[in-house]
Amino acid sequence: MAVLAKGIRTAAGKADPALPHISMRLTSPVPGAVLYFSAERSPVGPTPIWRDTVSGAEWKSNDAAGAPEIMVDSVGKKVLFFDGVDDMLTMPLALSQPSTTIVVARFREVRDSSVVVSGASGPVTSIGANSASTYWILNAGKGLAAPGTAAVDTGTHIFMGVANGANSVMRVDTSENTGDAGSNNRTLMRVGYGAGYERLNVYAVIVLPYAADKAERDRIYAQLRTDYFGT
Repeated sequence: MAVLAKGIRTAAGKADPALPHISMRLTSPVPGAVLYFSAERSPVGPTPIWRDTVSGAEWKSNDAAGAPEIMVDSVGKKVLFFDGVDDMLTMPLALSQPSTTIVVARFREVRDSSVVVSGASGPVTSIGANSASTYWILNAGKGLAAPGTAAVDTGTHIFMGVANGANSVMRVDTSENTGDAGSNNRTLMRVGYGAGYERLNVYAVIVLPYAADKAERDRIYAQLRTDYFGT
């Protein structure tokens, strides 16, 4: 990992002789969101506390020495970088179904049962890979798989999990599946840790306190594509 001028580090893990261009485009608010954690709106550097841009809620590291870090990726976008060694953020979150969780993220390494975002210390509510890393799932007590076209890989994706019992939705980019993901409610939410510490880049985490319908999912996807991918 190369340390650049002024302490800015690249999220690709490669040396870069020049300071990367930092995008000045700010992400747009997502109507209806009660939480929106945005790397783009956060300062570069170690991030033991990641503050939500809607309410000021805080995701906290259990240990300041194991804090993730806001870095700049190869195209100038800020990203929260989890090293896969000891980085993890956790916060209490009492969130009943129905609810919608949206994450813009990329695994630098996918392992069996890798998790994008999870709940712990109580009923599981998570978005991640299945135990064989063959497909993405939403798990709120039962595993609802995304369509087979949504392959488990190390690309950057927009994940959406609509936790709504038998009418839940697991979506990865434009591929989605509707079915029963279980009835668990969240008691907390964490990122950076699943079956173990994750080698993960996170651009944004968004929570809606209701089940986003198809039209809203499509609209949010289009907005996030523009904000984070420029298309």
